[in-house]
Order: sequence, then structure tokens, then C-alpha cells
Amino acid sequence: NAYSDRRVRGDGREVQIRDYGGTGALMLLWHGAGCDLTCWETLVPHLAGFHVIAQDLPGHGRSSLPVFTASDALADGDAFARRLSWP
Repeated sequence: NAYSDRRVRGDGREVQIRDYGGTGALMLLWHGAGCDLTCWETLVPHLAGFHVIAQDLPGHGRSSLPVFTASDALADGDAFARRLSWP
């Protein structure tokens, strides 16, 4: 699968995202603790019909390592989706 990686500023934190593209509805993939965005690589080919974005949660993969809560992670997702003009 073709993809592009980039760092996006969330709600006070920088997060790494992997944009797999697609023309359908946005599907944002968040991994569990101890993983990174690469854990979705085998699933993404089965998500045709969606615009798939995988995100390294703060403190994982290439995202910055601040102290954060689940609410902070949700705020980051919302903030970068708005910055990238996703509904």
C-alpha cells in the first residue's frame, strides 16, 4: 500500500500519522498501549472504500512523549482532523 507519513500538531502535542489515502469516509486507526501505527499494516488492505489514517498515540512510535490522558488523545485527533480539513 502506498502511504505518506507526516507529523501533525494536535492539541499541544505533535503526533505522527500515516495517510493511506482513499476516497471514502475517514477512518482513524489508533493502536493500543505498547504498539505504534505499523500494527495496522495487515488490516489496511481490507479497508478499501475508506480514507484511512493511522496515528501514533503520544509517547508511541514517532509521536512526542508528553504526559497525556485518553481525553488528550481524543483532543489531538479532533485537532489534527480539523487542521487537515476533514469533516
